[in-house]
Amino acid sequence: EYKYTSSTQPYVLYAPFEFFEAADPFVSQFIDTNAVQFGRSCTPGQVQSKYQGVCGDGVLNPDLEECDPPGKNQITQSAQCAAGEYKIATCSDICEWTYGDCTIGSTATCGDGVVDW
Repeated sequence: EYKYTSSTQPYVLYAPFEFFEAADPFVSQFIDTNAVQFGRSCTPGQVQSKYQGVCGDGVLNPDLEECDPPGKNQITQSAQCAAGEYKIATCSDICEWTYGDCTIGSTATCGDGVVDW
């Protein structure tokens, strides 16, 4: 389980390890115990719903948000742009994509042997 805290920006990974405890030498050598908690984040009887998420929590809730977290950028191709142009979409403060103007250039293609950025 993973939780992102938007107010302080860190993440916490909850992992119910079967064979390790926080005091084990392996843990102190290979695991950042500030970011990993042993055990689960939810408690028995707690109800989780895809409608509970809030914008900025770092979790995309598809029924409520188009994107998350705010400020995230994405290069998109648009039918509104001419050939060889693209738009940059930015995740807004209400977790909806906002689109910039068409920009001359091309989107990058991974593995084509060309360094695009």
